[in-house]
Amino acid sequence: MICTFIFGGAVCAVENFYGQLPIAVIAGVGSIIYFMIKFLISLKRKEDVFDGFLHDIKIIDHDVTLNEKAFLDSGNMLYDPITNKPVILISYEVFSKIYNIPKSAIISKTFNECSIKNGHYIKINSIGNGTRILVFSVDEIFVDEKKYFKDVMIGLSFSGFERSFGRGVLLHSEFV
Repeated sequence: MICTFIFGGAVCAVENFYGQLPIAVIAGVGSIIYFMIKFLISLKRKEDVFDGFLHDIKIIDHDVTLNEKAFLDSGNMLYDPITNKPVILISYEVFSKIYNIPKSAIISKTFNECSIKNGHYIKINSIGNGTRILVFSVDEIFVDEKKYFKDVMIGLSFSGFERSFGRGVLLHSEFV
């Protein structure tokens, strides 16, 4: 009944605007309306699934407090080999809110990583290559204001994951 109302309303609107139309045009209008509705429903379903992986995160380090939306990456199994703690990945945009270190200095590794709390580089292996990322610790992290973690390891990633997930923080599965 809802479909009849939507399709009938769309056809009536087109006929009122343009006058009497051939049946092929009416079928075309109905098809366009159908595919638009189908697209909107699938978009809403994807959004609902995506929202299930989003979490509010508060990062506290020294006198800096950041509130971010984080994406739970169930495939993130990265551990710091020195501390054996799980690593949360962040983008440079989030990192720059905590520390004022130029991106070029981090990429070229020309700054003293010891100036950051527990700062060091770890090797990660991804498909096709291995690279080293800067890992450091922050004082506290709250996830969804329910879970509290102290001395959490964070890794700075330049992989561009924020474009894929729309968030600058990728949570490790142990934090949820």
